[in-house]
Amino acid sequence: MDEFGGRVAFLEFDPTHDGLEEVAKDRLRGNLVIPRVWEEGIERGCSLVADEGPGILVLVSHSTKHPFRIYLRIERMPGVAYSGSEVKLPIASDTLEEIRTVADYSRKRIIPQVSEI
Repeated sequence: MDEFGGRVAFLEFDPTHDGLEEVAKDRLRGNLVIPRVWEEGIERGCSLVADEGPGILVLVSHSTKHPFRIYLRIERMPGVAYSGSEVKLPIASDTLEEIRTVADYSRKRIIPQVSEI
């Protein structure tokens, strides 16, 4: 991810926080289910990335196609022509495995915690 320095910021979901904290220069953590934390996360996250290019992408979807890969599809971009087709993101297999581990953890631990809120 070093090649994207200054152009990517991460919002990490943590249901045990009631606010938003900066955990690294490009990482914020908080309970994103709380509307004010979500809004603050988006505002602060946007301020961490360079204001250049076509805009800021907030959501990235993943696919469970095998082998594991991550795909991106733009859902809407007002006033700009774009392709709505899926594009495979060029992410190294070791990074993909790390992402899968986090996703599995979230599915098993974090999502059940959120369901209880």
